Amino acid sequence: LESVSSCYAVLLQVVSEVYALHAVKVEPHVVLSLVLYKMVDSSSEVREDALHMLHVLSTREWQATADDLAAAAAAAGLGGAGGWRSAQAQQQQQQRSAPLRSQATA
Repeated sequence: LESVSSCYAVLLQVVSEVYALHAVKVEPHVVLSLVLYKMVDSSSEVREDALHMLHVLSTREWQATADDLAAAAAAAGLGGAGGWRSAQAQQQQQQRSAPLRSQATA
């Protein structure tokens, strides 16, 4: 049974890479269904591949950026990857503004 799930994990990884690298004609609701189904998989690699597919889908279909997705997740009160991205964006903003603050005080 474990070998079957590892085969499906590899298959999803390949599908995710092909979907990301090529303009494959697939209805958005089909990709979204696959992503949502795989988001609850027991394998963290499969969940990461599903998140990657969701990012590609969002960018292609709705021209959403990572910041847009993080803002939407934060507004909805969701944690997970959106919360992580939001925290990462805030940290990067603080790092960029830190040299400006130190120059202003010097």
